[in-house]
Amino acid sequence: MRENENQESAEWLKNYQMRSQAMKKTVVLHAKLLDPHSSLKDVCNENRLHHQEADLQRMRDYMKELRDMKARVRERPYLFEQVKQENAKAHAEQTYRRKLQKAGIKEQFVEETGESFRFDYAASYTSSHGSENKIQSREENVDDGEKIEDVEEKSVKSKGEEMP
Repeated sequence: MRENENQESAEWLKNYQMRSQAMKKTVVLHAKLLDPHSSLKDVCNENRLHHQEADLQRMRDYMKELRDMKARVRERPYLFEQVKQENAKAHAEQTYRRKLQKAGIKEQFVEETGESFRFDYAASYTSSHGSENKIQSREENVDDGEKIEDVEEKSVKSKGEEMP
């Protein structure tokens, strides 16, 4: 009898544990479905995927910047060419200033005349009197009361004198 009671209690305990495990699985499943929070493993995987995507995007941006830099370097002239260009520009500016100085014209006058010419040139399309206004404005900008024709004659003479 004792053995039967022990066997029955063992079977009852076994059935109880099986029902408990089944109920535990069901409760855990329902709890997961109703729980708005994700498990730590899921959160970890999502974060890992997010970081991988961010790393890939940074790598793409880096590669694009690297290609752009290489393209700029390829298009840029060599250092000796840059120096040569700067020297040529400086030489041209010096020559220009010397010619203006020999002609008796100031740089400021040329700049102002060029600006007024641009504005007058745009206006000449709208009216037929635009060319007359250009000539008058040029004559008014000459320093020391000289007219454009007088200054041009001097510059032509000085150029002719340089040629021999």
